[in-house]
Amino acid sequence: MAAATRVTVAPALGLPYGCRMRSAVIADNDPGVRSLLAELARRQGFEVHVAADGEQAKALLGTGSVDLLVCDLDMPKVTGQQLLGWVAQQHQAPIVVVVSGYVDATIQASLMAIRGVRSVLRKPFDILAFASLLRGYANELAARAQPSAIGVSPDEQPQAGQAAG
Repeated sequence: MAAATRVTVAPALGLPYGCRMRSAVIADNDPGVRSLLAELARRQGFEVHVAADGEQAKALLGTGSVDLLVCDLDMPKVTGQQLLGWVAQQHQAPIVVVVSGYVDATIQASLMAIRGVRSVLRKPFDILAFASLLRGYANELAARAQPSAIGVSPDEQPQAGQAAG
């Protein structure tokens, strides 16, 4: 019988100590928008990396596990559309939120068909709604990570009728 595992939670983020912090890349060529979106993501418990263009975003996404990508469409070097195409081809695509001033119903439908894209927001948008959306994705990611976050594999968990300890 395996010993019970005690989980200590980092109160500010609701994450068990030793658990990887959720990671986000914010890609927008407008410095003010980029800064605002990054701050909102930080407040929802994300470790944030920022990119001023699609090329920087692609480099950041290629460095490791990224849970969330917030992406503008109108960016230099590599456009948001090109970046989304690349992301969709990766083994493990992050949750993607597209933010753009250039979205109509046809563009929104085509974006939502891209693997990983979960939300499309037209600028300007309600920042409280954006924060709420990120909070929902943070909770979803935390729930997905729950079994591994507590450090107990399924075969180490007590079976029905067994006492932990």
